[in-house]
Amino acid sequence: MTMDAAGAMPPGDSPVAPDTLRSSYVRNARWSTGVFTGLWVVTSALAIAAEPGDESLPGFSVSADVGTTLGSPLLQALGSAMLLAGVVSWMLLSQWMCSVAYVRRSEGLRVPSNAWIWWMWIVPIANLFSPAKTMKHLAHGSVSTTLLMTWWLPFLVAIGDIEPSLVSERVGYAVDAGAIVIAWFALDRIIRQVASAPTYPCVPSRAA
Repeated sequence: MTMDAAGAMPPGDSPVAPDTLRSSYVRNARWSTGVFTGLWVVTSALAIAAEPGDESLPGFSVSADVGTTLGSPLLQALGSAMLLAGVVSWMLLSQWMCSVAYVRRSEGLRVPSNAWIWWMWIVPIANLFSPAKTMKHLAHGSVSTTLLMTWWLPFLVAIGDIEPSLVSERVGYAVDAGAIVIAWFALDRIIRQVASAPTYPCVPSRAA
């Protein structure tokens, strides 16, 4: 960082409060991912607690094949809510990432396009690594690689299918729920750290 003869930092070198990063986009990304995580945990807990064929819980029963038959009204409602929350969290998290990308471009940095930020989550193969790579670019040094991996690797575990022959369905539900909670805590911290980091917008130089 350079200073002029008077000891003041020239325009563009002064850290600017990242209002865009601290806007409603941050709040929306945090609450939407939190709601999605909460619904996931509640659904998993109910599935773990119920015995096959147990109808002791009002509106809730689980067949012998818990993983494929979740036909009770309660689980159907929770499943629909999870699906909706997942779509909303994808939209709001992507919207926040696009807002960060806007700030990074104002700093003169090259970052992925907004279109890619939206669709990288569903492009086969690329969705296994591109979100974490893009998040690293957008964080621009404000987030450690360890924290990024603490978010991304558990998230992949949670959304992946555990081989049924390796663990029971209840263990699978417990592993997925634990992984998504770890991933959410890490993601929430990533969002907060990126939002609190100073930015240095690039100001075009004036002709003498």
